[in-house]
Amino acid sequence: MRFGFRRWVAVVMVTIAATLSGCGVLPDRAPYVAADLNEAHVVGFPADIRIWGDTGITAALERDVRSAIEQERQASRAGAGPLPPLNVLALSGGGEDGAFGAGVLTGWSERGDRPVFHVVTGVSTGSLIAPFAFVGAAEDTHLREAFTTVDKKNIFIIQGIFKILFGESVAETAPLREMVGRFVTPELLQEVAAAHRSGRRLFVVTTHLDSQRPVLWDMGKIASSGNPKAITLFREVLVASAAMPGVFPPIYFDVQSGDRRFQEMHVDGGVTAQVFSMPLSVTALMAAAPSRERHLYVVINNRITPQFDMPRRGIVSIAGRSISTLIKMQGASGTRDIYHFAKDVKADFNLAYIDDGFTEVTPAPFDRGYMNKLFAYGHTLGRQGYPWRKVPPGLEEISKPAPSPAPAPTRRAAAAVGG
Repeated sequence: MRFGFRRWVAVVMVTIAATLSGCGVLPDRAPYVAADLNEAHVVGFPADIRIWGDTGITAALERDVRSAIEQERQASRAGAGPLPPLNVLALSGGGEDGAFGAGVLTGWSERGDRPVFHVVTGVSTGSLIAPFAFVGAAEDTHLREAFTTVDKKNIFIIQGIFKILFGESVAETAPLREMVGRFVTPELLQEVAAAHRSGRRLFVVTTHLDSQRPVLWDMGKIASSGNPKAITLFREVLVASAAMPGVFPPIYFDVQSGDRRFQEMHVDGGVTAQVFSMPLSVTALMAAAPSRERHLYVVINNRITPQFDMPRRGIVSIAGRSISTLIKMQGASGTRDIYHFAKDVKADFNLAYIDDGFTEVTPAPFDRGYMNKLFAYGHTLGRQGYPWRKVPPGLEEISKPAPSPAPAPTRRAAAAVGG
């Protein structure tokens, strides 16, 4: 039975339920209400560094899209020929299985035809890949290192029993913070800022637990803000996106609304979306654009097809199998949503996920040996020319065009058969 990071969450759930953590002694946050979020912004930063991932759009993002549409129309009127293709990359969550996406991208670079991505989105482990993918192949060495030289001691430390019973999580994220700090350097931030100024966009998803909604952070805008605390916020957003609730403590962001200050609680972006393409409000704007060639690449750092396995009797095994199924189905559902989004905006859809060709089983969360094998598997596929799926599993038959109806028999043919 596969004992990955997500199955380990079951142990956390059992621990929380058994210890009735509602009796904890943690201090309360300053209270606020939903209406306060209308003007809330991270202290020291402009409000448009983030939007609601389900419905929101900032004025700046709307200007980006409308500007791109107008650019296409002007090029069309001038007879200048089509603009270069627009490439979007969406990276899913998946814990240690992020080694797959990292392998695919680095192998793709070696093949020599990996495109520049105009938009990159990342959720959970995908958010840790996203800045490297956004900057480009020059960061492949660091991307490889981040997913082949680390193990669980670089990600978390199990806390003492008192902190587990009366705290917010089973583990603390000091090692994860240290790792993110090691790879997200001032130089990387400058590269992200330069790409942002050229018109490209990098988004990372967290879950705003107070409102139960996804938040989309404009990482390029943070990087190019000029705020001396930009790198701290950039790193904290990445940690928040990967902060699986119960396992890791939530990340608190100090925000201001009018003259009031309070803290928002953010956790793993995968709680609300395992994979994310673009805000719904952008879909209509993109759909209205002329026919610029668009390619949408979706990398699912997980398996999204059902697999038979017999969980042992017992609460941990049953809960672990159930959570694994929930996450898999959520990822599959999100992939289908993005597929339909691609059809709406006339984009070429391309899907990668861990398929049945990889049969290794991780013996423990963030096992280095397992991650290296998965990285190598993804790397080989990427280098050979990844066989991108054009349709998500389960939609293959539905997506096939209906057969043309047989022509009605002529009167002479009908007579020939006794009609």
